[in-house]
Amino acid sequence: MNWNKYLFTEDEFILEMDSLTVKRILTKNDFLKFTAVFEDGQYVIRSNISVGVLIINGYKGMSVSTHAKITADEEKTIVHLKSSVRPEYYLITFAFIFFLAIGFIKDFGWSSLGLSVFFIITFLWFRLIIQSQEESLHQVIKTYFQNLDDLKTNKG
Repeated sequence: MNWNKYLFTEDEFILEMDSLTVKRILTKNDFLKFTAVFEDGQYVIRSNISVGVLIINGYKGMSVSTHAKITADEEKTIVHLKSSVRPEYYLITFAFIFFLAIGFIKDFGWSSLGLSVFFIITFLWFRLIIQSQEESLHQVIKTYFQNLDDLKTNKG
């Protein structure tokens, strides 16, 4: 395998590395396989993020998926990258808030003021967690491509 080649085309995203790089990535529980399509002038790259990556970044929990949008210029150079967790993660989060609310109602009754304060605090708390995870996923992907650029520059 070629150690640092990555190439954008309108049909696919190609990432090739040597066996040492692959071994290092796998031992870090980093993501390796990408799928990508060209949509609306952007290369949309999708990759699974495992529990191991979340633990490395200080987050312990279920595995989630992320998607990244990379905008490339005419020379296929990355000019913008945006990543976020998939919508299923939000569904799980709001389901958890719902069950917390049921527990709150069971313990404290239907106090409208208390319940509304509970929902606001819980929503803000989970929003902060999700935003933090989105930023972490973005940094993982950005660092990954910066490392590829550094390897390419140092090699030659």
